[in-house]
Amino acid sequence: MLFIFYHLTLQNKTILISPLNWGLGHATRIVPIINKLKDKNKIIIASDLLPYQFLKTEFPNLQIIKFPSFEIKYPKNNSFMPIKMLFSSPKIFLGIAKEHFLLKKLIKKHNIDIVISDNRFGLWNKKIYTIFITHQIMIKMTKRLEFMEYFVFLINKYFISKYNELWIPDLQKNNNLSGDLSHKYTAHKHTKFIGILSRFEKFNQKNFANSKKRHDIVAIISGPEPQKTIFFELIYEKLKNTNRKTLIIAGKPGTSFIENNNNIEIVNHLETNEMFTALKNSELIISRAGYSTIMDLHVINKKAILVPTPGQTEQEYLANYLKNNRLFTFIKQDKILNFKF
Repeated sequence: MLFIFYHLTLQNKTILISPLNWGLGHATRIVPIINKLKDKNKIIIASDLLPYQFLKTEFPNLQIIKFPSFEIKYPKNNSFMPIKMLFSSPKIFLGIAKEHFLLKKLIKKHNIDIVISDNRFGLWNKKIYTIFITHQIMIKMTKRLEFMEYFVFLINKYFISKYNELWIPDLQKNNNLSGDLSHKYTAHKHTKFIGILSRFEKFNQKNFANSKKRHDIVAIISGPEPQKTIFFELIYEKLKNTNRKTLIIAGKPGTSFIENNNNIEIVNHLETNEMFTALKNSELIISRAGYSTIMDLHVINKKAILVPTPGQTEQEYLANYLKNNRLFTFIKQDKILNFKF
């Protein structure tokens, strides 16, 4: 088995698993963890918004409860991103405190034994065992604010250290996908590198070795608004008058929508098996540089053009890091219309 899960031999426990709701990435990457644990434990999933819809579809037989989180909107002008996040800090810390308080009620109501939190900082509790999942120990700052990186890391470390364990979805040494984000600093004395996580792990890729190409291009639209819509519109404008057969996945689970316009097919969402087939049988993939997407593409051995969300320093770093390691191509969003696909 290519993907190594450390410490996932739990049995007869009630486990609450909750991903952050900033996009779908945190929800998709906990799929293999849920699959690993659900047969021998009682799993309760706690989420909201798009992750709730996705996980409800992915695991129709599991208990899924709505657990509110806070949303952050990205500015249209990426130069304002540090200011936006600074002014959002009170909302973020209030959200952390609120989910920490709500967790106490969930623990009592459902007799929770263990909590696995994917990037939700408030889901620790001194009375039970809690695990934090992240690939982002180090928060990348803009060039002007690089001097604050270590200070921000210490804040990150403070919250992570509240948990009993830290799980990092990456390889510990060579050929890792996260670079400095996971490997420059140590945030917890009980840190486990649990390998690459992907919902596509369960598929037998040999069956697709000789599959015929279905689309020339598959574009995966994801991330926070308003940049998500901007990305969609740029991709559509770029490809609508070409002869390239294109599939655009708009990234809106829970809704059903299909549109065909000349060479472009648009769908709101694909089930995991449909998504795997579409990506595996495509000639070219265009996507954001979200870490979960990168792990998925790595698992199915597909190259892609990564377009980081403007102002999202994590994605900008990952795209550049992986380009330098010759794993992916990296272009900026404002270069899409001039780029030759």
